[in-house]
Amino acid sequence: MDYSLGFSPLLSTHSLTLLGIVAALLCTLVAWQQRARAVWRILALLLLMLVLANPTAREEQRNPLPAILAVIIDDSQSQSLSARASRTTAALKQVRERAKPFKNLELREIKTSQTNQNNEGSKLAPALSAAFADVPPAQRAGVILISDGILHDLKTGESLPDIGGPLHALVTTDPSEKDYLLKLEHAPRFALVGSQQTARVSLHLQTAIPTSPTPSNTKPLEITVLHDGEVQSTLRAQAGSEVEIPLTITHGGKNLFELTIPTSTGELTDINNRLFFSVEGIRENLRVLLVSGTPHAGERTWRNLLKSDAAVDLVHFTILRPPDKQDGTPINQLALIAFPTRELFSQKIDEFDLIIFDRYERRGVLPMLYYENIAQYVRDGGAILMAAGPEFAGRRSLYRTPLHTVLPVTPNGGVIEDRYLPQLASIGSRHPVTRALQGAQVTPPQWSHWFRLIEAEATHGDTIMTGANGEPLLVLAREGKGRIAALLSDHVWLWARGYEGGGPHLQLLRRLAHWLMKEPDLEEESLHLTAHGDHISIERRSLQHTQDLVSLKLPSGKAQQITLEAQEEQPGTWLAQFPVTEHGLYTAEQGELKALMHIGPVNPLEYQEVVARTEWLEALVKTQGGSLRPLAATAQSISLPELRLTSRAITRNDTGPLTLKASTASDLVGVRSVPLLGGIWGLLLVAAALLFAWYREGRG
Repeated sequence: MDYSLGFSPLLSTHSLTLLGIVAALLCTLVAWQQRARAVWRILALLLLMLVLANPTAREEQRNPLPAILAVIIDDSQSQSLSARASRTTAALKQVRERAKPFKNLELREIKTSQTNQNNEGSKLAPALSAAFADVPPAQRAGVILISDGILHDLKTGESLPDIGGPLHALVTTDPSEKDYLLKLEHAPRFALVGSQQTARVSLHLQTAIPTSPTPSNTKPLEITVLHDGEVQSTLRAQAGSEVEIPLTITHGGKNLFELTIPTSTGELTDINNRLFFSVEGIRENLRVLLVSGTPHAGERTWRNLLKSDAAVDLVHFTILRPPDKQDGTPINQLALIAFPTRELFSQKIDEFDLIIFDRYERRGVLPMLYYENIAQYVRDGGAILMAAGPEFAGRRSLYRTPLHTVLPVTPNGGVIEDRYLPQLASIGSRHPVTRALQGAQVTPPQWSHWFRLIEAEATHGDTIMTGANGEPLLVLAREGKGRIAALLSDHVWLWARGYEGGGPHLQLLRRLAHWLMKEPDLEEESLHLTAHGDHISIERRSLQHTQDLVSLKLPSGKAQQITLEAQEEQPGTWLAQFPVTEHGLYTAEQGELKALMHIGPVNPLEYQEVVARTEWLEALVKTQGGSLRPLAATAQSISLPELRLTSRAITRNDTGPLTLKASTASDLVGVRSVPLLGGIWGLLLVAAALLFAWYREGRG
């Protein structure tokens, strides 16, 4: 109960004020005229004014509010190392048990993960704000922090909200901890395929008691450099030093590099012994040699296609005049540049990524030795596209050269001159060159007819498109390290010209050219990992009709077997999704196929410093009062002292009880007012005063 004295005037404030002024004037007049007897009249008048002011005694009924104790639990990734998690659990259990006897103490448990964002590290300020957002200072008992001490806003000196009480830090780390850290200092984001690049990394030794410089008796460690999971090189480095890492960019797209060092005896964790980063491989412009023979309506189609591709450098020759042609044309009307056969097909043939023969035939321009060079060029990794016309079925066919050893088709001499609709073969609906080709989703396909087909037998490779009577139209094959394709018609230009609505000539021919030039996205058998928000998509592309399980290795080393689901709307594609639960390297494997993906930042802030530094908490505890207490080595031996609530000032004490500030706040439940001079008692008192004044004056 709280008691207080107040006033509840019987008149309005203005009336009472006016009456008070009149009373003051009367008192002054009486005191001037009758000095000896004025005192009793003045006292009676003042008593009347007091009765009108109505003094009141107030009795307030209040319920005390409990003290709020914020228990901040650091559940960051670094808290999962060693025995920190078990110590945290044991300490939290002890705090709950110590708080049970106190009816006027309320616990608020806040985890740092509830308030912190990705890769911002462990932060105390957001957790404190969440715990005390609706708590007035008078109710704040203090804070018990269970943490490894790695709080990044304390390290950087960020301001904290008002705690309003002591801070007791229960530290879960071991002073004997040590850890090695590989840190990326610099790496290129992009590089040309085939180029040599350099990354720079530093190697650090972290200990609970920082040592600078690094002790000279530490042994150099071996750094192993892996490229897409395969060892590329090794080198040695001393802790406390920076080292340059040579990198070879072998392919377009993401080149994933992994750097590892061996785990040392007594090391806290091996998480920092691995470092991942990727370099985007960029191809130089692909060089294509287009050799056109007999002029025809589709020649410009090939030229326009290749010239419109910004990734292609085109060299185009059209052979109009064989050496044996003698028609009397004046020399000054002939081309000034001779066909550089020796430079193209002997000296510089390896500089081209693709050679296209468009309706070309043997006309005495290229010696047989050069055709053998071209065949060997394919076996060594080159690519040829044979865009055939009627010449391919004749006696001057390129098949009648050493090229026949690599060609996937054998012409039988026939040419079909009839209307037909190009169709996707069964395997063509799954092959990346023709998969989901525009217009092929319906039967018959929505594209125009062609009118010529060179009859041939497919000897090897994949027939992905067929023509009249089911004859091969587009055949793809691998030969040695290279690739070769045969398009057995010269009427693709009908699609380009929009005949009967045209067809997807750009899509088909561009995919065909890039498949020949080994574009990774157009591989028939491939495995891909893609990050989508909080999950990973596993995609398998194949020409097969069934798929085995995919083994997915998590950053922690655990492996799971994933079942893929066939996509009916995308033949040849199987998908699965897996939730992202860890940051680090994910590896998917199926047979000889492997896909890698790194999730999360290159150097996660949470793992850059995993060995605790209690000095970050020292200044805060010194300012707020409280204690800094390391927990026992094992969870079973943790025993916290009792809690104690006090209203006195709290200073630092690392050995006594966990002292907290008692609450001084309360809720007002009700108020009871008792008039002291109200009603009949006030009138009697005023009457008595007037009678006494009259009596005194009468006797005088």
